Amino acid sequence: MRPLKRLEQAELPALAMENELLRYEVTHLRGRLAAAEQTAEQAVEELRRREGEAAAAAVVPEAVAADPALADPARDDLVWLLQRLEGLPIAPLMRRREGYRRLLRDYLGNPGSGPAESGEPPAGGAG
Repeated sequence: MRPLKRLEQAELPALAMENELLRYEVTHLRGRLAAAEQTAEQAVEELRRREGEAAAAAVVPEAVAADPALADPARDDLVWLLQRLEGLPIAPLMRRREGYRRLLRDYLGNPGSGPAESGEPPAGGAG
């Protein structure tokens, strides 16, 4: 380790100015960090609020079907996909999932009771 160099009187003002600038930069960066943390907290609160609103105001597929202006190709694609999935051998296994049963009920009009609700394959084979 090298011994510390002795400062001359001419270097002291420059070092004092550099020290002051560094202190200002630290204060500025701490302020930016606090602002970023506050923004992140607000974003998390907004996300939680939106998730709550989305859960409370879920779109009812019957209302979408009743209004032709709301019908779109994405809904048609979803119906087509559900119909294709129902024809696969894995369909009985998929019917055990509540979300899948809800999609079937809402978009294909399958009743909520019976074999699909219990998660068992329909009578007559694995269809």
